[in-house]
Amino acid sequence: MQKCECLSGSSAAECCDRLINQGIAPSDAKELMRSRYTAFKRNDIDYLEYSWASQHCPSRTQLQQSMTGTEWIGLLVHEHESINESTQQVEFSAFYLEQGGLFELRERSSFILESNRWVYQDGEISRGSGKIKNPGNLPCPCQSGKKFKRCHGSRR
Repeated sequence: MQKCECLSGSSAAECCDRLINQGIAPSDAKELMRSRYTAFKRNDIDYLEYSWASQHCPSRTQLQQSMTGTEWIGLLVHEHESINESTQQVEFSAFYLEQGGLFELRERSSFILESNRWVYQDGEISRGSGKIKNPGNLPCPCQSGKKFKRCHGSRR
């Protein structure tokens, strides 16, 4: 069983693959957010466009540029809440490697129902996002159980 790249603990087939590859609609914003993380990890621009609110989606070129040189290695969901029947928010941290450093993107994302399916509307990046200083002895965000320096940090 191949574990899902969103680190949910489920198999890929039971988690994000059914949304990304089979077109099954996510049941809520948290499920959509996890699948979008996986799509960023895979550089799947088609799915990202499909899962973005129509009035907020950047161009394909902008999406491709945002992925260049970025390796996504971990996801941690902090909170998921329903604001009303058509709006939900998810706060998460996504960890990535870029230019030899480890970074954290902590964001509170807003999702809306559009044409009866959940889509990403926008997000507010939290203070404290950015490069993680001296990550060597921290647990690796990929959830391997190793210290960062013995896992993804050894690639730097």
